[in-house]
Amino acid sequence: MKKAILTSLFIASLSANASEHRHAESHVHGINNVNMILNNNLLHVTYEMPIVQLAHDNHDEDHYEEHENVFFAFVENLFEHDDHEEHEEHEEHEDHVDEVKNIDEKLKEFADHNEIFKLSADAKCALTKFTPELHKVSSESEHKDVELTYEFKCDNPKVLKEIEFSAFEHFHDLEAIIFDALINNKGYSKRIKSEDSKIVL
Repeated sequence: MKKAILTSLFIASLSANASEHRHAESHVHGINNVNMILNNNLLHVTYEMPIVQLAHDNHDEDHYEEHENVFFAFVENLFEHDDHEEHEEHEEHEDHVDEVKNIDEKLKEFADHNEIFKLSADAKCALTKFTPELHKVSSESEHKDVELTYEFKCDNPKVLKEIEFSAFEHFHDLEAIIFDALINNKGYSKRIKSEDSKIVL
């Protein structure tokens, strides 16, 4: 019971730290945030990225603001299934909407966590749940992040010794990943870059 309480407190602490990171980075494009908790044989992972990162990742930064409003309207409609008024309001941006119509398929692709991160094969972690969500960066901003939540059951959690972030291969504008974790009773906090995309636990 005491261990469960301590784990819950640590999870809350990690969530608070992730929020602080997001505010500290001020929604900087090119920065992603990851939280990992391994409790017994259950692994919980959240991966956050700016929504515009799902645009063609070969766009340079000058194009981000131009595409962001289109992403908000398009993806919110996918998640909320409201009427199509927002689409009508953006008819003048049809060319941009065409560029992001693959967003639903892209989110489904992330159900394969290997698109984002790879776990030690020997740990035999099987995905049991995947949930993509949107949330505002803050109540004072219209910027939104995509949050990908993964839950795994690991047959050999003690040999989860390595995590490699393949996200750098898919998002060419990704500069760094802020990594916070509690794995096998040990805490980790690291800023990961493409030239060193593997973390040894």
